[in-house]
Amino acid sequence: MKIKIPRGEEFDIKHIVSDYNGTIALDGKLVEGVADLINELSKDIKFHVITADRCTTIF
Repeated sequence: MKIKIPRGEEFDIKHIVSDYNGTIALDGKLVEGVADLINELSKDIKFHVITADRCTTIF
């Protein structure tokens, strides 16, 4: 996918990296409609989802 920034560069997007909770999901559940959008994008772009567990401090 190519994206042209007005008065700027053109980018050839090959990968999208997204956080999971708070970006494409809420409370651990994928936001409605996001799966369809990811499936459409993944025809041309590799889509990567990252996430992390909560950090817990032990006293």
